[in-house]
Amino acid sequence: MSGSLGVWWRVALALSIAFFFLNLNYAPLWNPDEGRYAAASLEMAQPFQGAPDWVVPHLNSVPRLNKPPLVYWTTASIMRVLGANEISARLTSAISAFLVLIIVWQLGRHMFGPRAALLAAMVWATAIFPFALARVLNTDMLLCVAITIVIGGVWMALETGRWTLGSGPQAARFNWRAALLSGVGMGMGLLAKGPVAIALPLLIGFAYLFARNWRRGNNWFIAIMVWLSRTWRDLRRDKALWMSLLIALTIGLAMAMPWVWAVSQRVPNFLRTFLLNENLARFSGGADYHDPTPFWYYVPVIIVGLLPWPAFLLWSRVQAVKSESSSDTMPIRATRFLWLWVVIVVGIFSLSSTKLVTYVLPAFPALALLIGVAFDRALERRPGPMWWPAIAISLAFNIILAVTALVYLTNDKTLPRSEALPYALALAVVMIVVSVLLWLAARGGDVRRVFGVQWATAMLFHALLLPIAGQIGRYEDVSAMLRSMKPFMRSDDLFVMYHSFQPTAMFYFQRPIPIVDFYNSSGLDETAIARSKYFWKGEEHPPADVLKRPERVFMLLRWNDPDLRTKFQGFHRVGADNDFLIVSNRPAQPELSFLAMAPRKLEERAKAYPELRLPESATATQATSTTLTP
Repeated sequence: MSGSLGVWWRVALALSIAFFFLNLNYAPLWNPDEGRYAAASLEMAQPFQGAPDWVVPHLNSVPRLNKPPLVYWTTASIMRVLGANEISARLTSAISAFLVLIIVWQLGRHMFGPRAALLAAMVWATAIFPFALARVLNTDMLLCVAITIVIGGVWMALETGRWTLGSGPQAARFNWRAALLSGVGMGMGLLAKGPVAIALPLLIGFAYLFARNWRRGNNWFIAIMVWLSRTWRDLRRDKALWMSLLIALTIGLAMAMPWVWAVSQRVPNFLRTFLLNENLARFSGGADYHDPTPFWYYVPVIIVGLLPWPAFLLWSRVQAVKSESSSDTMPIRATRFLWLWVVIVVGIFSLSSTKLVTYVLPAFPALALLIGVAFDRALERRPGPMWWPAIAISLAFNIILAVTALVYLTNDKTLPRSEALPYALALAVVMIVVSVLLWLAARGGDVRRVFGVQWATAMLFHALLLPIAGQIGRYEDVSAMLRSMKPFMRSDDLFVMYHSFQPTAMFYFQRPIPIVDFYNSSGLDETAIARSKYFWKGEEHPPADVLKRPERVFMLLRWNDPDLRTKFQGFHRVGADNDFLIVSNRPAQPELSFLAMAPRKLEERAKAYPELRLPESATATQATSTTLTP
C-alpha cells in the first residue's frame, strides 16, 4: 500500500483546485459555444419576454432542444444569484471539474491507496485539457462528471464482495451504494448530454467482465471457448450485479423522464428527433455536422491535452507491466480497468463520424489515475524502463512550447507584437527554467522532485495562458467589442447581425437580436424560426433599408463578407477587430468606438477598404487605443 506525501503536497493540490475557480473572467465569452449556452441560460434566468421557462430552453426567443437542460438549469440558477457575467456563466464547468477531481481521488484511494489518489488528483487538476474545459461553458465537463460517477459505481458493483486484496473470487453481494451512485450519474448524464452517459460506462463494465475471465492457452480455440463459458456463467449467476444495473437504470430514468415527458407534451416527436438527429445521426454521419476527420484524430488531442504529463503515460504502461504477476490483486485489476476505460472511450468516439476535441474528455480521469499510480509505484522502487525516454519527451515538449509561443504570438497577425512579446518571453523563460530543473531532478533519480517540477510547470503555464487567452479574445472574438459597447447601448437602439450568428450578443445586450439570413447550426426549432420576428431574410431586409431606419442602428458582419463592398457604402464604422466589423447609421461616438486589430490585419483591411477610414498602419498603441470598459 502506498504511503503519505506530506502536508506540502496537500497544499499543492489545494492550489491546483483553487486555479479552477480563479480568474474565470479571463476573457469575454467565446463564440459560438459559450455564447449559445450563456445566452440560453440567461434567457431562462431572466426571460427576454414572458415568464421564465425552465422546461424548454430558448435561444434568441426560439426553442433550443438539441441539448438536454442540465447545463441551462445549473448556469441559470447561478446567474440568478451572481448576475449575468463571465464568472457565473463558467462556474458550472469549474464546479464540474472539481467534482471530477473528487471522484478521481476517491477511486484512486479505493484502487491504489491514498498517495496514488493524491497524485492522480493533481494530474487531473493540472493537465491542460481539464484545466481549459473547466473554464469554458459547455456540456462536456458536466457529461464527464456524470460518466465518471457511473464508472465509479460500475467499478464498485463489479468488485464489491467479489475480491479482496491478494485473494481470489469470493461470493458476490449486492452493493446499494454502487447502484445509487451509478443511477444518479446516469440521471445526470441523460440530463447533461443524452444516452452516451449510460452506454459508455456499461460498455466499459462488460468489457472488464470479459477481460477478467480471459486466460491465454496453447490452443486459441479452446481458450476462447473457455473464456466465453466462464463469462456467461458469471453473468448468469451474478444476481447482485443485475440487481445493481436494474436499480441504477431505474434511478437514472426516474431523474430524466419527467423532463422528457414535459417537453414532449409541448414539442411533438421531441424524443424521436433528439435520439435520431442529435445522437445517431452525429455518430453515423447521417447528418453533416462537422468536417470529416481521420480515425486517429484523438491521438494528438490526448497528447496535447495531457500536457505537461503525456510522456509519462507510456511510462505508466511499462510500470503496470512490470508490476503484473500471476496474483490477481486489486491494483492490477484496477490498472486493467483503467486502460479499458481509456481504450473504449477513445475507440468509440474514434468510430464516430462526428469528432470534436471535447468528446474525449471522459477518458482523462482514467489517464490521470494511470499517471498518478505510475508515479506512486516509482516512489516504492526504481523508475525502471522508459523513465529517461519520458524525461526526454517532456523536455522536448517544453522546448516546442517555448518556440511555438515565440513564433505564433509575435507574428503581428493575431496580436500586436509589443503586447504579445512579454508573454511569449515569459513563457519561454519559464519553459527553459523548468526544463533545467526537470533534468536535474531526473538525473538524481528523485521521482518525487520530478513530479513536483511537472506540477510547477503546469501551474506556471496556466498562470501565463489565461492572460494570453484574454488578449487573443479581444482581437479574435467579437465578444470583447460587444462587451465594450454594452454600457453605452440605449433601449431604443437596434443591433442586427448580418450573415453571422454571434450568440454572445444576446448575452451581453440581454435582449433578442435580429439576424439576417440565419444558418441554423445551433439546434434551434425550424418551425419557431419561421414564425420568429428576429430571424430576417436578406431580400426582405436589405442592409441599406435597415441602416436607414430613424433609430440608431448597428450592424455586425464579417470582414470577409462579400456584401461588405457592395451593400455597406456610406455608413459609419463604429467598431472593428481582426475578424468582425460593426457599422452604423450614425457617426462613431468616442465612447462607442472600438478598434482592436493586429497591425498586419489592420494594414490589410485599411488598404482594402479605404472608405472605412482605418489607419493605414498602426503601432500597438494606435491599434489598441479603444474604450474597452466604461
